[in-house]
Amino acid sequence: CTLSPESVADQLEPVTVVIPKLADMSRLDAALFTRIAVFEQYLLHDYESEITLPQRCHEFAPLAGGERYKVSYQLGSYPKFNFECVSSQEPSGRLTPPYQTF
Repeated sequence: CTLSPESVADQLEPVTVVIPKLADMSRLDAALFTRIAVFEQYLLHDYESEITLPQRCHEFAPLAGGERYKVSYQLGSYPKFNFECVSSQEPSGRLTPPYQTF
């Protein structure tokens, strides 16, 4: 893991994303999907708006099964996703520090 987040104060609560262990992951790409609750029962689901179209996530490349990322959404004039790799796999399959759960 070589990613580090930018220091931002205005961001949504981070979540942990775990890359699953799959065979032949070199042929796969990660994608972000956004679902938005606009007002009460009004929702924007995948593909219903330009802002809910899936987006390739280059920050996870190359994909490695078992890696954990902390992902948050930065608010403000230039909103974006922030990524931080919080653990990776050793050849033994054990997680290496730092290991965090949210």
